[in-house]
Formats: sequence, structure tokens, C-alpha cells
Amino acid sequence: MVTILGITGGIGSGKSTASKILGELGAFVIDADVVGHKIYQPDTPAWREIVETFGDEVIASDRTIDRTKLGAIVFSAPEKLEALNKITHGKIYSYIQGQIDYIRAHDPNRVIAVEAAILLEAGWRSLVEALWVVVASEDVVINRLQTYKNMSEDQARARINAQMTNDERIAQADQVIWNNGELHDLQQAVETSWQRLNG
Repeated sequence: MVTILGITGGIGSGKSTASKILGELGAFVIDADVVGHKIYQPDTPAWREIVETFGDEVIASDRTIDRTKLGAIVFSAPEKLEALNKITHGKIYSYIQGQIDYIRAHDPNRVIAVEAAILLEAGWRSLVEALWVVVASEDVVINRLQTYKNMSEDQARARINAQMTNDERIAQADQVIWNNGELHDLQQAVETSWQRLNG
């Protein structure tokens, strides 16, 4: 039985919603984005390296990293995104591995779902036993980003183009979950895949 499941997908694909559904079904969800927020806290090693690399303009009024400002910088140039990834990926991986070890020690049969947009790009495939990829067509993603994230079409395309393609993700997937429809369609697809996983 699979006990460590990876959930990935591009921006606006619905991977976070799929992970939330998995949590409701009984999985312990580790969200790499939440872990990222933790390592961005003021005066942590990652915080200091980010400020050193990208300047004081990425510091928010509460002294955390302003992820919107940082995103605008790193998604405008591949070398800047690479610099950020060098700072953060190893720290996020270590934190996730620690959480997996803790859950395994205390509840060995519990399914752990690791949600990470960068799971494949960061080379973390070996961290999980099975990989689910949540995908949506580009026009659906652009619409979602414009509606829910207030991005312009150009901003949305820049984010999409900075990431791995759907085809590249699908090539490494054990399960592909298409999410072009409504929430109830995604719920049904996740529940069906969950039953297969635990069957």
C-alpha cells in the first residue's frame, strides 16, 4: 500500500483543492507552500539569504518576505528564480522529510500527501511512493488566475511559462487528475483515485 503520495501540478491547476479533499478523506497533508511560508519568517537563515540576494524591497511591513514582490522579481528572469530555488529548496525538503519521519514514527499506516508545485522541478520524486498530477488546460488556468489572483493575462502566461509543462508532469505521473470542470468533478476524481490507492 502507498503511504507517501505526491501531489503536484502547475499554478491554477487545483492541486491545493485536491490536497484539501485528500485531507478530508484521511490523508495527512504536508503543503510545501505552507512550509515555504515558515522558512520565510523574519531572521531565519532563508530570510537572511533572500534579503541579501533580492534586497530590502522584498520585506513586508511585518518583516516577513512579501511573496508578491518576490514573485514579480523572480518570475521576470529565469536566473533570479534559480537563485531563489537554491536558497529555499533544500530547506523545504529537509522540513518535509522531518514531518514524514515524525508521522511514520507515530502513525505508520497513515497516508501522507505531500503537495508541492515544485516536486518534480526540485528533484523530489524519490521522496514519494506514488505521484498524482493535477492538470487543467491553459485557457482554464489563465481564467482562474485572472479571476482569483487578479493577474493580467500576461502575468498569468509568465507564471505558466516559468513552470514545467503539463506534458512533462504527466510523463512522470502514476495518476493524472484533470480539473477543467467544477469542484464536484474534482471531488469525484480524487475520491475515485483515493479508493484505487487504498483498494
